[in-house]
Amino acid sequence: MALLIRYLCLSTLIFLFGCFPSKSDRLHIAINAWPGYEFLFLAQEQGFFAEAGLDVQLLETTSLQDSLQLFISKRCDAMACTIIEAVLAADQLKEPPRALLFCDYSNGADVLLASEGVTDFQALRGKRLGVERASLGLVVLHRALTDNGMSFDDVEIVFVDQISMADRFGVDLAAVVSYPPVSTGILRDGTANVLFSSAEIPYEILDIVVVSPSFAATNPDLGNQLQAVWKRALDYWQAYPDEANFIMAKRLGISVEEIEAAHEEMVIIQPIDQIDADARERLRQSAATADAVLRRLGLMRKPSRYAEIIRFKGPVSEE
Repeated sequence: MALLIRYLCLSTLIFLFGCFPSKSDRLHIAINAWPGYEFLFLAQEQGFFAEAGLDVQLLETTSLQDSLQLFISKRCDAMACTIIEAVLAADQLKEPPRALLFCDYSNGADVLLASEGVTDFQALRGKRLGVERASLGLVVLHRALTDNGMSFDDVEIVFVDQISMADRFGVDLAAVVSYPPVSTGILRDGTANVLFSSAEIPYEILDIVVVSPSFAATNPDLGNQLQAVWKRALDYWQAYPDEANFIMAKRLGISVEEIEAAHEEMVIIQPIDQIDADARERLRQSAATADAVLRRLGLMRKPSRYAEIIRFKGPVSEE
């Protein structure tokens, strides 16, 4: 299994999109559906990027894996991702990406869902499990299995994107690793069982926005600008929760109640926590944990570079 995963991770990169315009000051951000990232779409809807002096194009992808491939193939300047994809990108690129924004920690939103009748981990033995390739899902599944005395060898791994999971769940897949809005849809009929969630590994699944070093070098104020946009979006959400949640839920195709529930299963990182010393230490630990797990899975080739990812200049100077 480790050799298969390594082959898939290091295989020839596919081109997902056509060439972008050559406008050097436009920031192209690859972003997949996830309630924690919706604040960036909210910012776009309300014109907060333009107010901060940023020309941003959000490039919607179907999965974290697609965002990662787009970033590695240099078809975008930045990506919204988990720390896992950022660490994988650092291992495959000459220079590691730089985090300019910390979005949230998943605290129950990422789940291992089992179909009806599969009520415990022992019932998963020999079953087909759906997970995104070379991405967050593998790390969540690894933690879920090892914490329950199992390994990848005890199940059959099937690589599948999030969009396909809902159709295949309970049909040819006994379980899947998923997250909102896909997991929200799967859970609606009440037959799926949550066997494991990110609430059991608090502060490990960190969502961030990373940018290529080359784009950051030519746009030295980008960190401050993104921080300002993030603050504006969160302020708007807190001041007008009904309107903000309606906008975000509608775009994701879920109800307001469902997006509120999803946000309760994550820790939204406030502006002050981008620079707070204790919070920054948790960020470092999340990155270190991701790096260590990916190495155990055989997905890493180079020495650890996670410290370079999370070392960024925010609205105040570094400690």
